[in-house]
Amino acid sequence: MTEITALLGQLDHDKRGTLDRLFGQLHGELKILARSRLRGNAITLTATSLVHELYLKLIGSERLTLHSRQHFFACSGAAMRQILIDSARAKAAEKRGGDQIMVTLTDVQHTTTHTDILTLNEAMDELGQIQPELVELVHLRFFAGLSMDDIAEVTERSVRSLHRDWSTARAFLGARLQQ
Repeated sequence: MTEITALLGQLDHDKRGTLDRLFGQLHGELKILARSRLRGNAITLTATSLVHELYLKLIGSERLTLHSRQHFFACSGAAMRQILIDSARAKAAEKRGGDQIMVTLTDVQHTTTHTDILTLNEAMDELGQIQPELVELVHLRFFAGLSMDDIAEVTERSVRSLHRDWSTARAFLGARLQQ
């Protein structure tokens, strides 16, 4: 049993201390994951702030159970996705007057990445209604950054079937995002 898995076994007894030690040991890997999620987006979060938001989200979770390193990264990737979606929604609300600041049209800077994240979220919700296992695969592969071998281990499926499902999910999401 690895040190990370041993730490995860202590979550029930000392959640804050265990998460502190986990984040201390995995901080570099979490920042790499966060940077990959932020790459190409005009979101104002930095990789460090995304990792900090992730910590706050996990520490605030009432029923946090993690079984392995892969499961930890899968949950972290899903939580990062939700943080990015929440950030995009907040920005979109601000654009619709949620912050009540009046600006002229020349003051508005147009960014489409917030809309893209929300569109991706809607497409994933639609995919989840049709094939929920494909959404889980997208979470694990894209948002958690796990390899197909790691996903096969976590989901107890063959790598070959995962590649087939990955192609299906990418085709579906690609078609929805181009509409």
